Amino acid sequence: MNTLKLIGLWLQLRAMEATLYGQEEALTVVRDPEAVNRITMARINCRREWHRVKARYLELKRSRNVWRVA
Repeated sequence: MNTLKLIGLWLQLRAMEATLYGQEEALTVVRDPEAVNRITMARINCRREWHRVKARYLELKRSRNVWRVA
C-alpha cells in the first residue's frame, strides 16, 4: 500500500514540476500585467503545494526504508 502512495506522490511531484515549467514559459510570453500577476500567484501556490507533497513523499520514503533495515 505504501508503494502505491509513493508512486502517487511521485506522479504528483512530476505533474507540479511540469506545471511550474509551463508557468515559467508563459511568463516569458505574456505582457499583460494582470495575467502576469495571476501566473505569479499560481506559481507561488504551486510551489507551496510542491513542498508539501515533497515532504509527505520523503516522510513516507524514510519510514519505508527504516522497516527494510530492521
